[in-house]
Amino acid sequence: LVKQVPNLTFSKTNFTGYNIEIRGIGTQAISVTTDPAVAVAFNDAPFLRNHVFEQEFFDVSQVEVLRGPQGTLYGRNATAGVVNVTSAKPTDQFEAMASADLGNYHNRRFEGMINLPIVDDRVDIRLAGEWTKRQGYSFNDLTDSRIDGRNLWSGRVTIGWKPSPKLQTYLVWEHFSEDDDRMRSAKQLCHTDPLPDYIDGAKTPAPGIPNNQTSNEGGYFSQGCQMASLYSQDSFQVPNGFSLPYVSAGLYAGILKIGANPYASAVQSPNLRVIETSLDPSYKVKNDLVEFNADYDITPQLTFTSQTGYNQDFLWSSEDYNRFNTQPGIFAPYQGVFGQYDSRSVDYGLLSPDGVYCDPQLGCSDRLVAQDLSTEHSWQASQEIRVSSHFDGPFNFSAGGNYMHYETEENYYVFINALTAFS
Repeated sequence: LVKQVPNLTFSKTNFTGYNIEIRGIGTQAISVTTDPAVAVAFNDAPFLRNHVFEQEFFDVSQVEVLRGPQGTLYGRNATAGVVNVTSAKPTDQFEAMASADLGNYHNRRFEGMINLPIVDDRVDIRLAGEWTKRQGYSFNDLTDSRIDGRNLWSGRVTIGWKPSPKLQTYLVWEHFSEDDDRMRSAKQLCHTDPLPDYIDGAKTPAPGIPNNQTSNEGGYFSQGCQMASLYSQDSFQVPNGFSLPYVSAGLYAGILKIGANPYASAVQSPNLRVIETSLDPSYKVKNDLVEFNADYDITPQLTFTSQTGYNQDFLWSSEDYNRFNTQPGIFAPYQGVFGQYDSRSVDYGLLSPDGVYCDPQLGCSDRLVAQDLSTEHSWQASQEIRVSSHFDGPFNFSAGGNYMHYETEENYYVFINALTAFS
């Protein structure tokens, strides 16, 4: 669509959301609880939370982009416009189609459709589905595995029922499922921001060493990363680890070794598709959509339309929050608060004498591990009725109303084993 439609842009946000812009108008908010400026509709029924942008197009009649505002017909969430996906409808003729795509990275894509006339032109059924699986284009050098692959499938059942010449109904059920290692954000570039030796003539505190055992003041004078050209080798460095608040907390608690930089590598691979993370990403989605649409011709010039929709969506996504290789042996089992011996972590069985910490969320590791977890569960029910005219003269009208109920629960978590040990 971006290549075919002028002034249409699309971007995927870090927190599992997306942003469609038409003529520069969209929604920059990362939360799914924010109303979108571009509505996404399926068979003319708007759905606030969907995964149309992640699944493959299959057995589609047409995709139309309506420039906004389109609030008169699509509600308040269409300030910039509407992207409306129309699925293919059953017909009274037998049809079937199948296709297969094979490629490198073990790419496999299969699509199929079959249209079955059951009772003359009164009852017709159309079944369609699609499955895509491939290896990831990115590589995790730390776990020696390919990531950012795809393993997703979609299925759709459409039943057309025409009990009388004046009434046509369609019942649509579509299911989408994904379970793979899709990445929510790609390689992170950084030019290390070093600590200045002096500030206003005063020597800066040494990084990684708590001042008077109360804080890591040396790390406060660095932003972690500083500006650099995207085409410079300096952009493939790592952040200044001592500038991170959770590193300061670990140093203060005595969980991390004093003066130890949490990052193992000073530079990253210049290959944009090679990263070093302790955790491989995981991406799980399930989406079910049900529609029942009916058109009744009151007269040859007046049509009554009813659209009923229901959508249920679930998402669970995890990836490495650090995004950089971390140093092994970072934990200090015999060093407690204020730098003194503290056996609690060892006695509780969380931190072994050889410096391996067993986090209840992240498992056992001698490295600093951080997990970025995003979860979402929502459902939507909607009902719309309208009466529209088809007069031959200059006057026509459309009158109706709609009701929508939408609920969502959205959570973002960051689990850091050093902070869990501290707490």
